[in-house]
This record gives sequence, structure tokens and C-alpha cells, in this order.
Amino acid sequence: MPNFDFLKRFTVLSEKRVLNLIVQHAEACEKAAFSLAEATENKLRGGKRELVDKYIDETKEYEGEADSLRRKIIEEIASGTLPPLNREDFVRLAETMDRIADWSKSSARILQLMEVEGLPEGYIEICLNMVKEAHESAKLIKEISQSMSIDYVSTLDLTRLVKNKEEIMDELFLQGLDTLKKTRGDIKWLDVYLAVKFLEGLENLEDKCDETSDTVKMIIIRSLK
Repeated sequence: MPNFDFLKRFTVLSEKRVLNLIVQHAEACEKAAFSLAEATENKLRGGKRELVDKYIDETKEYEGEADSLRRKIIEEIASGTLPPLNREDFVRLAETMDRIADWSKSSARILQLMEVEGLPEGYIEICLNMVKEAHESAKLIKEISQSMSIDYVSTLDLTRLVKNKEEIMDELFLQGLDTLKKTRGDIKWLDVYLAVKFLEGLENLEDKCDETSDTVKMIIIRSLK
């Protein structure tokens, strides 16, 4: 399949810098989602506490890195010579993408407070599946950021994969709630509350991947006109 450089007409140096920063931003967001996935796997599988804390700390660090890159993107856009329409699109892309790292960090904080003991095994498996899907979506966003200025056909294919994962996550979220609803025993209400908030955090992470993907599709459509 041939490559289509659909941003050829926007060849100003400032736009190239913005695109490079967007790739770096997506990489930091993917790392935050990966560290969250590792923290979740170790916490819910009974791994060592220090390893869980290590991955949670990494999640927070990558969120900080992503936030710093978001600010750099906004500064570059503000000081550059992008057309007004492109400025608006890229600002929206940076802000939406940054929420991937934000929700990774928020979910990691909830995970740190959660007590695993008493949680139903079905819930644990659902969480592990959800965090895996969320990380895979963040990886797709990274691939999208790398391909969006090179091959719009491949990029659109990747956005469809993100949409598919968003639908899978919606179903897993409902399954998780249903599993908690049927919970019986000595589990405390606070632990149930945190378990629900963790599900919500993972779903929100996935939603931001989907929104980021939709924003890229909008940029492609505008650029092809």
C-alpha cells in the first residue's frame, strides 16, 4: 500500500516540531498505561508490595512527563505559524491525549488504596482484562501518532481498532459491576466503593483513548479537504 503524506501542505518547521512532540507525548502516555497494567497485575495477583509501589510510582512519573510534553505542545502551537484551524485541532489532540496519562495515574492511586482480600475472583479477572485492553489501546494511540503524518489509510485502520476495544471495555465494565453487585460476605463498603472507582478509572482511560482516536480522524478529514 503506498504512503500518503496528507500533511504535505503544512511543511512549516513549527508543525514538524508539534508532530514530533505529539509522538513523544503518546509514548509517555503509553508508558503510564503500561506501568498501571504492571501494578495491577502484581497487586491483584498477590505480588510483592515493593514491586506494586514501584510501578505505581512509575505511572505517576510518566503522567508528569506527559503533562510536561502537553505544555510544550501548547507553547509550540502558541508561538508557531500553524493555520488557526490546525492550532485548534492540535490543542484538542494534546489535551485529550493527556487524559490517558491522567486516568492512568488516577487509577493507580485507587489501586494503591484497594484491598484485594475479599474481592471476588471474577472481579479480579475482569480488572486484569480491562487494564490489558486499556494498555493495548494506549499502544495503538502511540502507533497512530507515529503514522498520522505518513499514511492516513493505516492510521484510520488503527483508529477502528481503538473503537473496537472501547466497545469491549464497555462490556467488561458492566460485567465488573454485575460481579460486585453479587458479592456476598465480609467485604467492607469502602472496599466495594474503591473497586467500583477502579473500574470507572479504567473505563475512563479507554474513553480517552477513543476520544484521542476520534480527534486524529477529524484532523485527517480536515487535512484531506
